Amino acid sequence: MAKLGRIALDFGTSAIKLIQIGGKAGAPKIDKIDLSPIIQAQGNEGSDVFPKDAVLAALKDLLSRNKIKVKKVAITIPGQAAIIRLIKIPNASKEKISQMIRFEAEPLIPVPLDQCAFGHKIISMGEDGSTAKVLFVAVKNEWIQNYVDVLKEMKMIPELIEVSSISSATAFKNAVAGENEAVALIDFGAGSTDISVIRNGEIEFTRSAAVAGGSFAQALQSKLEISRDEAERIKREKVKLSAVQAARPSGTAPGMRGPGQGIPQLPGIPSATRPGGAIPPPMGGPPPMGGPSPMGGPSPMGGPSPMGGAAIPKPSGAPMPAPPMAPPPPAPGAGLMGAKPPAPPMAPPPSAPGAGLMGAKAPAPPM
Repeated sequence: MAKLGRIALDFGTSAIKLIQIGGKAGAPKIDKIDLSPIIQAQGNEGSDVFPKDAVLAALKDLLSRNKIKVKKVAITIPGQAAIIRLIKIPNASKEKISQMIRFEAEPLIPVPLDQCAFGHKIISMGEDGSTAKVLFVAVKNEWIQNYVDVLKEMKMIPELIEVSSISSATAFKNAVAGENEAVALIDFGAGSTDISVIRNGEIEFTRSAAVAGGSFAQALQSKLEISRDEAERIKREKVKLSAVQAARPSGTAPGMRGPGQGIPQLPGIPSATRPGGAIPPPMGGPPPMGGPSPMGGPSPMGGPSPMGGAAIPKPSGAPMPAPPMAPPPPAPGAGLMGAKPPAPPMAPPPSAPGAGLMGAKAPAPPM
């Protein structure tokens, strides 16, 4: 359970999210919830280099705007930074399992384990109790150190470091699947999409794919020869509307409207407060990164493409949605978004400050 008065930070590829828990024991509530976009220099959006200055600027803005003074935090990092595997091993004592996991995991990851921080959790036991299914997570040391260094600049200490796909699956696992029911949880971010399968309240599968919101913007930018900002605007304003209208040509699903009626406003979080009012979407940047989304699920994405490719079939008896307006000419020097694939899964250092991957507390970094 989250400690009252503590904050959590979700470091995505396009934004940092913050949530602060208040209330009293047994009745926690959200005191603050906010996000700040990570704004990189034009042309650097797809770079494999960690954008420390941009991340630090976003964090400073977020903490200042919300008047955050807390120094101990829990953080999540993007799923594409991690290597996650489910491993089946013979059942044994916890100490023996820890030894076997290292041996079994070594050939499954592309970097030496001594260059990673890693952790594991027993997910389930075989029917006869002779085997155990173990969730193994590894992150390259340098990735963990990147975020620890940013926090150190703000004189903050990470008590917990977790991977976004694990956090989101953990948050929802007891709510989405009934007994003997399997549910897929898909969290669309800007740089990656986290996909988890949950059965009987346990994680059966989890991966992060390098196709996400940024891929849509990149396709629009390339096809229409426009700037990244304009591609983002079209993606937000047109793609979601076209997808909803085309998917529901007649009748409506609960909470949805028919073609031509727009997208219904999603309910907010009444207990969340933010200086200056509701949380706005990031201006000109990619959509908020997915992850352990403490402020609600990700926005719907995907659907039929309003630009090139196959035409959207006209639903019987329903009007076609209006095509997007012609975009302005490309901005000078506009860079491609997500042109390069994200860095391969990497991980945190056993010795690195803040390397608690599977819920273990991270030691305070030396000041």
